[in-house]
Amino acid sequence: LKMMADESDESECINESFMCCVCLELLYKPVILACGHMSCFWCVHKSMSSLQKSHCPLCRSQYYHFPYVCEMLHLLLLKLYPVSYRRRESQTLELEKETGLFSQKIDGPCHHSKTDTPEVDECISGAGNTLEIIDRGIGGGPNEDSVNDGSEKVSVNDLLCCSCGKMLFQPAVLNCGHVFCSCCIPWRDGVLKCEVCQSPHPGPIPKVCLELDQFLMGTYPREYEARRAGAWMKQQEGGILNLSEQSSTRSAGPGGGEASVLAGDSIVHIRVGCDLCGMYPIIGERYKCKDCVEKIGFDLCKDCYKSRSKLPGRFSQQHRWGEHRLEMVKS
Repeated sequence: LKMMADESDESECINESFMCCVCLELLYKPVILACGHMSCFWCVHKSMSSLQKSHCPLCRSQYYHFPYVCEMLHLLLLKLYPVSYRRRESQTLELEKETGLFSQKIDGPCHHSKTDTPEVDECISGAGNTLEIIDRGIGGGPNEDSVNDGSEKVSVNDLLCCSCGKMLFQPAVLNCGHVFCSCCIPWRDGVLKCEVCQSPHPGPIPKVCLELDQFLMGTYPREYEARRAGAWMKQQEGGILNLSEQSSTRSAGPGGGEASVLAGDSIVHIRVGCDLCGMYPIIGERYKCKDCVEKIGFDLCKDCYKSRSKLPGRFSQQHRWGEHRLEMVKS
């Protein structure tokens, strides 16, 4: 545990698993790479190569796609460490104002499973300011399985799989930021597509996020063992992509995998990334919005341009699909 004190001498004991491996601060707007390691939104973005494949700061695994913020973990950290997280928010916002570049906006908590039926737009379009929502206590009342260390109580309801609706077991995070049990990853006919936002997952099948898995195991040992037994039974029934298969399997999502990026003599758009699949840099055809006023603009790769996805941009762009007037950039 690491102590972090604020200006009023209050302190919070922060689990070192939730410290960013790049800036060594509490994770803020956490992004989980396909290798399972996590860092802050801007720490990942700044560590990526604008010319070629990027590497995880910890394990050096290659990757090409900048993931969306993991909203579930973002809200969990806000509940666990409200003082430190708000301070990180304030620090980050000051830097963003200086640069004119803003990170992904997160409006508020939402959870989807097979028993939920809200539209995707309700999830991504606004339920008010995140801090106001947390202050009102939405998303889990007190129960015997809650964690309470002076912050708002956290319960298993804050750690549910987007597919089975149960507490996460060996959690893996897709490129879109949604979290699944490793045995619930929605792999169908060679394509991995998120059940929540319907976004295809590019690149390799994500590995288990070990830091989050250790938190689950240590915080809810009884529930974790029950989930282990359930996952084993599910795997025995067949049709489940097990962990050994995951390590050697790739998804055929938008933006392509490593092979498609390296192949051919396609144009490389240096320092420009796709705002939907996160390919960075964009390889091949690039489409740019003619109207976006944000400094960073709004760009899509060829596959995402064709997909008509309704996901928001990664950098708080005000436009949504249907409002953009896109034109192809030839060089």
